[in-house]
Formats: sequence, C-alpha cells, structure tokens
Amino acid sequence: MLFRDCNRKPNEYLFADERGQLPEPDHVADVFQRIVAQSGLMRIRFHDLRHSFGSIWAERVSPMVLKGMMGHASITTTERYIHTTDSIFRANIEAALGQMTGKGGKSLGT
Repeated sequence: MLFRDCNRKPNEYLFADERGQLPEPDHVADVFQRIVAQSGLMRIRFHDLRHSFGSIWAERVSPMVLKGMMGHASITTTERYIHTTDSIFRANIEAALGQMTGKGGKSLGT
C-alpha cells in the first residue's frame, strides 16, 4: 500500500478517492492542521494523536497488548508513546500497596 502497488477497490481503503487512489502522504496531516487552525485549538501535530492514544490505552491494557494495538515490533517503541498520567501512577501505587497489605488490587497499565 505504501508504494501503491496493491490493486484494491476504492471502498477497501479508509481514505481514497473515487478511483481508489490513496492521498499523498501529507494530505491527512495538512487537512488536520487546517481544522485545528480553524477551531482555535492549541496547535498540535497529527502524530500527537498517536501519543494520546498510547497514553489513554496504557491505563486500560497491558503494554504487550498496546504494542499489538499500535502495530509495533518492539515494546521499546511502544514505551515511547506511553506518557504516564497521574491516574496511571496513582492506580499502580494503590495496586502495589494493596498487594503488600494483602488487600489485592489490580495494576493498571502494566
């Protein structure tokens, strides 16, 4: 798909024109930047959404599951996308304390 050597129907792609042609690589990012500018939101990159995805899901699934969800070959790559939030930190501390005191507790994001 990256080199446009696949023969697929237009409806088989998420982003394609009526002829099945894929957009240029920067098209989605350019459209995203226009929408952000028009909305008056803080300027962010399209790729920042991927970091948000990783951080949000890190609170809900294990790093190995997140690795698969993000399509990474290495857990090291996935770790770059996980930004620990206060809620992840707090939940893991509470789970560890619960395990130490015998009250159980499930660790989140691990």
